[in-house]
Amino acid sequence: MPCFDLNHIMHKQIALYIFFALLGAMLPACANPGNTRGDDCRASVSESALLTCRENRFKASELALSHLLAEIRASASRDYPNSLKSVDAAVANWAPYRDAECAVLTRDSAGGRAYKSYLLACQEQMNRKRIDILQTLIDNP
Repeated sequence: MPCFDLNHIMHKQIALYIFFALLGAMLPACANPGNTRGDDCRASVSESALLTCRENRFKASELALSHLLAEIRASASRDYPNSLKSVDAAVANWAPYRDAECAVLTRDSAGGRAYKSYLLACQEQMNRKRIDILQTLIDNP
């Protein structure tokens, strides 16, 4: 009688294969912890192309946010006139908060060649998150 159980060893090998397959699938996400979902700018071939792409994505997020805020303001003035002052205060304070938060989050690259690109990516991501939150507010009054 052998002193090892072949069935037991095979189960351990299978478990290790599964573990390493899952680990391999997770590594790309760990290597870049930022939200890069839908980030077509990563394919840019030069720093100037990357910066142009980031600027365009940021401007698009600003425009989308502006349209959404106009819709919320119109709804507030029509349905919740007492909340209009709060809506206006939130709108006025959003950009300074976002910009300060992104300055903190990208501080390690301040002064570097790609700093503006990192800053714009952060600002765009924060705008997209705000759009998601505000869209939920509109969809679920």
